[in-house]
Amino acid sequence: SQFRALQKQEFNKKLNDRNAVEIINVLLSRKLIELVYTTNGQGYLTREQVVREVRDEVMVAGGRINTVDLPNILHVDMGHIEWAVKELSAEDAEGFLEVGGEIITTQYIDFLLREAQSWLREAGRFTITEFAKKFLLSVGFVTDRLERAVREGSLSAVINEDTLYTAAYVAAQRRKLLCALIGSAGITGVQALQDRHQILPSLAPRLTASVLEKELKPLGHIEGGSYIPAHLEAGRNQRIKSSLIMNNFITFDSLRSEGISNIKQFVTKTFNPPSSVDGGMGTPAASTASGKGGKTGGKGGKGKGKGTGSASPAVDDSIVSAAATAEHPQAGHALANCFLADKFFETIADKMDLVIAGEQLSVLAVAPLLPHCVSVDKDADTIKGCLDRHFPKLAESCILVKGFYFINSNSVKGLLAEVRTALIANNIHDKGMAQREVRSRLKKLFAGDSGKKGRADSTLEDLLVSKEEAEELADIVADLYKDQIEDIISEVTKSRKQREASSVKETQQQINAKCLQRWIELSMAVKGLAWLSANTDEATLATINRALLNDFCLPIVSDLFVDVSFDKPDVRAWCEANKVVALEPAPLSKLKEGIKLLPKETIGTYKTLLEDVSGTGKAASAETFMASLSDACGDGSVSLSCFHAPNKKAEREAQASWLDAIVSRLEKTSFTDSQADVGELFADVVAAALAISNRVYIRVTGKGISGVVAGMKEQDLTDSLALVVKHLSKKGDLSQDERASLDAAKVKFVLSVK
Repeated sequence: SQFRALQKQEFNKKLNDRNAVEIINVLLSRKLIELVYTTNGQGYLTREQVVREVRDEVMVAGGRINTVDLPNILHVDMGHIEWAVKELSAEDAEGFLEVGGEIITTQYIDFLLREAQSWLREAGRFTITEFAKKFLLSVGFVTDRLERAVREGSLSAVINEDTLYTAAYVAAQRRKLLCALIGSAGITGVQALQDRHQILPSLAPRLTASVLEKELKPLGHIEGGSYIPAHLEAGRNQRIKSSLIMNNFITFDSLRSEGISNIKQFVTKTFNPPSSVDGGMGTPAASTASGKGGKTGGKGGKGKGKGTGSASPAVDDSIVSAAATAEHPQAGHALANCFLADKFFETIADKMDLVIAGEQLSVLAVAPLLPHCVSVDKDADTIKGCLDRHFPKLAESCILVKGFYFINSNSVKGLLAEVRTALIANNIHDKGMAQREVRSRLKKLFAGDSGKKGRADSTLEDLLVSKEEAEELADIVADLYKDQIEDIISEVTKSRKQREASSVKETQQQINAKCLQRWIELSMAVKGLAWLSANTDEATLATINRALLNDFCLPIVSDLFVDVSFDKPDVRAWCEANKVVALEPAPLSKLKEGIKLLPKETIGTYKTLLEDVSGTGKAASAETFMASLSDACGDGSVSLSCFHAPNKKAEREAQASWLDAIVSRLEKTSFTDSQADVGELFADVVAAALAISNRVYIRVTGKGISGVVAGMKEQDLTDSLALVVKHLSKKGDLSQDERASLDAAKVKFVLSVK
């Protein structure tokens, strides 16, 4: 102010412009004054003056100016303009606004509101986007100012989303919608009705909700995009209920055809008890949302709908899965594609009881028993829960496998027990063979070929699975029970090994007993060779020696070879392949081949024994064989240790047993029997006589009989022997009289022996 007063005074001496500029610069440098230098270089402005000039320019421009235009108008840098704008807004926040790089006054905003009111009078409505575009303003700023004006009453309009309407326009639209809905004779699509009567889509949701809440509430409602009069809804609901009672299910497609959109909410509200009544087997259904559309949810999943702008009335939270009760007999389960009444499961009770019992039916395919609209994949958990609830014994008696097949576990366990018995009986211990056996039996069990009673029943035949299904199920169950199958295989293998070990031990005991018996009888026979050598010719002696080698020595070597094979896997395999078994003498040629597999230290012993048997390089002699075998027993070259001189007691017992056996055969046979072997009878008579008279225990057959009889002393020739000698010299068959006389002599002989 002092500076301005100083400037107004008159002085005789004035400073020129240059000196004045220098003085001002000094004052500015010393920060004694604060001025704004103009960009055209023609003067200085105080900051207050800049603010005043900015205000003046805004007012000159009609209340709205872009800040980027002010530097050129005022010849001031942009930084000073921005500062001035902030100062101006701070001084008069309601009068000046900075909006998107522009300065706008409240007078200009009043102008905008007058323009908006004018637009509404002309057209009855306009969009905020259209208005903002016209005046080059942001939609957000215009929306904020228009909504504030409507709230404060300075603008008479109705805002709905992006559009402004006059109250009269909204009322006219509402009347058109109300009349159209009231005039509908049947179920009418709201969208089509709105299009036909030119109801604005932006107003439709709001108007529809208002109409339903007031005038139309008792007359009907909107559902699934359609207006349903109350009298038609009652008939529709009765049709739906009748269909459910008759079929125990109703498809969602049929409900859609009735104009129902929120299907799960509808069926659970209509048929199931509210969650407040029933503790709930499932999840409460969500209420429908208002506005653009809502979501319904529940155990079956979620559904979305754009809606028609109206909301269904609020409903009680109803559960999507419920058991039937006296109050709600049609209660049931909202599945993926249908609503299934809980009573449906009573219709399959007889079939479920069959598979639970397992006596007549081992597997039951549940899928074919369910209505066609039930999705086994999507509804499996709900169906399984219902079956478990209706049939408490199901879980403990059956297993559920892929494809919704229930298999009686007791039947499978019984079959595995049968398989175990069969594997043990057939000595099957191979894992692959055992698994194939299990699968084969399971397939027969599931296909109804296991021989169970009741298969002829036509009802059961209808329930049996196909052969293809049975084969697939057999594979599935075999995999489920693979641990039990492996346990069976292990048990069978263990049992086989135990039986083999027991069998080997038993066979070795039999070999030892038989070899000892043959050794003692051979010892008895060899002692008798001295008498034969002294009283018979060489041919008879040679024949008897050969008989002893074949009947005693060769079997002993054969059994010794079998006994040693139990400790030699390769020898055991050779014996099995060549059918060389215990207690059955093998041919000499096979034994000569088999001993080549024995260890080197053992081959020599068996080779010597076989040479003694065959008489290679020397005369065949049982006595020589006994000497060789006794030496081998002494040095441990053979597996048995019984080949030593028998004691007197054992020898006497063997002699008595030997003679008793011959006498027993003589008592049981008869010369008069046409089937009797006369030669064998002759041999037994001669053997018994020789043992009694000379204590020679050799049973001579064939050509040796006559030689032995010839060597016996005359007093030893009993009537029987005399007849034997007589008939041995005779050619041809015996007559009946001759047979009778031989029988009489034989009886007399037996009595004398006994």
